[in-house]
Amino acid sequence: MCRFMRTGGPGSLTHRRCNTASFKKGLELYQYMATSTGGALLVIRKSDIFSATQVIDRTVRQGIVDIAIKTVTSGSHTFRVNIDASVKTVFFQNTGDCQRFTVSYEGRVLPLTDPVTIDNLFEGKINVTETHGEWMINVTANSKCSIKVIGRSTFGFVQTLAKQESGELARF
Repeated sequence: MCRFMRTGGPGSLTHRRCNTASFKKGLELYQYMATSTGGALLVIRKSDIFSATQVIDRTVRQGIVDIAIKTVTSGSHTFRVNIDASVKTVFFQNTGDCQRFTVSYEGRVLPLTDPVTIDNLFEGKINVTETHGEWMINVTANSKCSIKVIGRSTFGFVQTLAKQESGELARF
């Protein structure tokens, strides 16, 4: 998975030097590489670089696994995820137009801690104590909203997923 950061923030793309054809092609290439590998391109302000680096660092560490990835469109949506005893921390990331986002367990809303918002990416986490089992995620969106649920295991496993293309084995 590729994740790229570009500093400057959304307004910086209007600067004259950022309107060249080669800059736009480069930006399109980064966007293509990121999305085709399940990653993201974040355009951030320089003041957000440390927060953004922490978010990206969490997704590439050992013991991290994607539990669920969902994309919803406008309206209210609910989906379930199962959290077992091997998970000690659950991170929730959403991008797009996610207006309301809550996580509940046995009818009680679980508070998200350490919330970070960068560009259109939001991340919060829940430390898992005795709340193992089925969690409900409720999302209200005005348009497209992508949700990623990431678990950090108490075990030091590494999960690597490779996509097989054209009948050939993936090589690393």
